[in-house]
Amino acid sequence: MPAKDFRTITVDYPVALAKRIFLFSPDARFCLLSGQGADRTEKSNIMFARDKGAAENQLSVISFKSFHSFRPGYIYPVTARKEPNITYRISRFIYPIIQLLGKRFSVTSTKLAAAMLHVGINGYSKEILENKDIRLVG
Repeated sequence: MPAKDFRTITVDYPVALAKRIFLFSPDARFCLLSGQGADRTEKSNIMFARDKGAAENQLSVISFKSFHSFRPGYIYPVTARKEPNITYRISRFIYPIIQLLGKRFSVTSTKLAAAMLHVGINGYSKEILENKDIRLVG
């Protein structure tokens, strides 16, 4: 995907949505699905990390009741699906090995969804939730 399009989808759309929500619901909590490795310095050579960090930065300064950024590693889709590319097919196949490497590297889709719902309703003590936090809350 061209860098300009990726940035539009990753940064501009969530920020525009958040600003609109804040206009009508300033006491809302806003949860962003970011990603492991997001770089809030916005200096990473990796487009994904740089743009996810930029989105987090821009959303963090909107005065919601709270803002929470979820940074999962590999999200294991619990429900079987047609994987979109070879990387996802390989990741699904080696997921048992990924799990053995520890809880820092992956989370199931259902655990992530449960954590986001819980934090969206109840809040959380941290703005950034890494895999270990997601697993704890979900």
